[in-house]
Amino acid sequence: MNISNKNVFIVILCGTLALPSSILANNTTSRMSVERLLRLVEGTPFSPPLPGWPASLAPRLAKEQAQLYVSGVIDSGEGRLWCVGVSKMPPHEANEAIFKALRGKSSSNAALAIAEVLSRTFPCKN
Repeated sequence: MNISNKNVFIVILCGTLALPSSILANNTTSRMSVERLLRLVEGTPFSPPLPGWPASLAPRLAKEQAQLYVSGVIDSGEGRLWCVGVSKMPPHEANEAIFKALRGKSSSNAALAIAEVLSRTFPCKN
């Protein structure tokens, strides 16, 4: 069977998002802190790749997890609390603006910190 890197990446991503082993092993809460999110952005994973998967995928996986987390927060209030879509900013640029605004912040809840950045940076024009 020939498995492409893209398919392997999707499987790893889904498995890691479904049950991060670091959460279970360290007995921490599932809440994402700003510090943890920014470490993901920089490619530092919290869970090792599944056995048999190349370790070289770990930084890419960490970055994708951060992007997906931010996408979820954006989707939760888009068009009501903030309006990223009408800004016409490409998604990767919007995410980079959010990550830049989060640097230097310390919060145990990344979603609330992201929501603050979104409402300030991408307000809806009524």
